[in-house]
Amino acid sequence: MSFVHHYCYTIAAKPILLNCTEVDRGFAELLVSDPYVYRNREFIGKSLITDGDHEQFIKLLFLADMRTEYESHFFGGTAPIAVEFFDKWWTLTKSDEPQDVKSVVMRLRTVDFEEVVGSFSDAMSEHLHRLRSDDARPS
Repeated sequence: MSFVHHYCYTIAAKPILLNCTEVDRGFAELLVSDPYVYRNREFIGKSLITDGDHEQFIKLLFLADMRTEYESHFFGGTAPIAVEFFDKWWTLTKSDEPQDVKSVVMRLRTVDFEEVVGSFSDAMSEHLHRLRSDDARPS
């Protein structure tokens, strides 16, 4: 039996990308400082598709996405869509789907919540109390 689960894959550029002459310096700085996160629906349990298959897919998808989106700014538009190329310039980390902050805040014991709130300024404390109430709105 298989169950559906969502995983997140964080793709971070290695610092050596900053020395690459095939990527605009400003774009390289952005890639190094701002990782990409992809969410993938996967089946866990008995499956013919392995974790390695999913990881390879995400790596190739990322390269194809970058080449499509950024064209000549990304390795002159000719970056190979290959695992070896990905592994030279990026790292991939798999994790469970992120927790929704409001859900975590709502399940905290009052004493623990108040200890967290007590660490912040009035503005942040008010935000956290709104988050814990039904009147949560972006701030």
